[in-house]
Amino acid sequence: MTDPTTWRPVPPPESPRHAAGAGERLVAGIAGPPRFHDHNKRRAYALARFVAARLVDNPGLVAAGLDYVARHMDPDPRQRPYAAAWRGLLALDTSEIARRLLADTPEGDLLRDTMPVLYVPTDAERAAIFAQAHREPGP
Repeated sequence: MTDPTTWRPVPPPESPRHAAGAGERLVAGIAGPPRFHDHNKRRAYALARFVAARLVDNPGLVAAGLDYVARHMDPDPRQRPYAAAWRGLLALDTSEIARRLLADTPEGDLLRDTMPVLYVPTDAERAAIFAQAHREPGP
């Protein structure tokens, strides 16, 4: 479910935004690309890791992703192939979605590049994500 005033997914009351859970443990066990040669790819991967963890902890975010696909990707003929791929992916278990999204493969890269809005980090969360990505080794 999303807040229509901000389009941010609304977390359920029993799932605190910052609590470490199964999603963070799963994501921590997924080996990412060893090095990024593009700063933007590094930031996108860091954001995808954060969103993947939230998705595993809150499967209700799948509905936000499907809503985004229907509203913003389906109407655009250039995005329809990606919309179809994401609809198929969002039908899977959230752990599998996270694994595929974070895979060091051409599919994983494409999924990160075309990811619908599943979760919108707060400004503080986004700053922490990008600060961590900046500290990671680069080219």
